[in-house]
Amino acid sequence: MNTFSTESNLYKIMTLVGELIVLNLLFVLCCLPVFTIGASVTSLYSVLLKLVNKKESYIRRDFLKAFKENFKQSTLGWLIFLLIGIVFYMDLRISNHLDSSLGFILRTVFWIFIAMLGFLVSFFFPLQAKFKNTLKNTAKNAFWMSFGYLPLTISILVIEIFPIFLMYWKPEWEWKVIPFMLCIGFALQGLGCTCVFNQIFKKYIPEEEN
Repeated sequence: MNTFSTESNLYKIMTLVGELIVLNLLFVLCCLPVFTIGASVTSLYSVLLKLVNKKESYIRRDFLKAFKENFKQSTLGWLIFLLIGIVFYMDLRISNHLDSSLGFILRTVFWIFIAMLGFLVSFFFPLQAKFKNTLKNTAKNAFWMSFGYLPLTISILVIEIFPIFLMYWKPEWEWKVIPFMLCIGFALQGLGCTCVFNQIFKKYIPEEEN
């Protein structure tokens, strides 16, 4: 087979890389207002779920369509999670100034709450992208799914925080990690998570739809 044939593995890989770069650019641009991050994450997963399931996808059109359709609910969910996260962070900062055993207990409790929030957020936006549901039910399903598939949830969180871990572990790598994330990193990261989410979601979709 010709290396540059449309059926060759090299061609397919290069096509995927190109699609991920375009998707990553759309994602970054739509995240810039900050309050639109939720809708951007939902749109990212909406496109990636199609790619993983080998469904015909037009990156720009599908991303913008999903962004428009999910804007209201995803934005509201994001703002709620952001507010809760800020509250937990402020509580954690306060507990850090307490040297007694009470401070240790409070820090432990707040870290548990932050981890639970991370579980919830990790599942909320992919669920929003895949299934039509109310904000309340999507959040409820995200919470129970994240704990029902705890090993997979942990693997998803590892993928999500890996770039942050790299910059924390090697601060001098910051100027390598950030450009990579802005170029293709978020889409590549999302692709890894989508492969995990897809295996979970298939269990809740009728066989004929799969």
